[in-house]
Amino acid sequence: MFEIDNRNDSSGKRRLIFGFRLSELHPDEIAEIIFSTEAYCVKETQLIVTPNVDHIVRLQKDALFREIYRYSSIITADGFPVVKYACWQGYRLENRVTGHDILASIIKKISSDKRRIFFVVNSKSTAEGIIKRFNEIGFPEDLVGCESPPMGFEKDESYCKTLVNMISQHQPNILVLGVGCPKSEKFVYQYRKSLNARWAICVGDAVSVWSGTSRRAPEWAQKYNLEWAWRVKSDPRRLLKRYFWDSRFFIGALFKDIFYS
Repeated sequence: MFEIDNRNDSSGKRRLIFGFRLSELHPDEIAEIIFSTEAYCVKETQLIVTPNVDHIVRLQKDALFREIYRYSSIITADGFPVVKYACWQGYRLENRVTGHDILASIIKKISSDKRRIFFVVNSKSTAEGIIKRFNEIGFPEDLVGCESPPMGFEKDESYCKTLVNMISQHQPNILVLGVGCPKSEKFVYQYRKSLNARWAICVGDAVSVWSGTSRRAPEWAQKYNLEWAWRVKSDPRRLLKRYFWDSRFFIGALFKDIFYS
């Protein structure tokens, strides 16, 4: 793992929680790190992940997902329960640092630096929206790569190799994935030695929101940590089970982390 020094306290590094160490970096600082390093001919792509309650639950059951987290270079707290618990454990976190936040800083930074970027997204409409947004800000078209893989692409080895080749030929400084967890993280980890991208970040629906194909929760919902309720309302069939049934395992993860780690 390529480890980032993120203003640890004088006693050394803050304790692991749920088996990983959170970053205290601001989104703009993360963007600076991404674009301060060259992209080409890298040995392995470095990964940025943003854990929420769903991630913590997956970590309890999925050995490969735990391995991916051990590999990840920057881990920021997305879910507010993760933030609250981390602060209780001594982390200095003022707010959540979500995929939305980091993507916004990346777009702001890349608009001035003119570096290469590649998106793997969940639909053709999202891909079209991304290209449109970059055209609107006058960003060079040849620096942006975008692909919308078919449903179930992660099980198609032939397609995955084609996608890896597309990304590698583009030579992005940053690879942005918005095809859902854990598909995004597992794709990067499996092909990390062939992607030819210095960094990759998995941001979920943040890409769809930025492209204009979906809406984020309003500011009042974000302010009062009710973004999850907004998402459930917009997609109850997919998210109701995750937030109200599977999340019970988060309590078990907390208990295990407090008393057995």
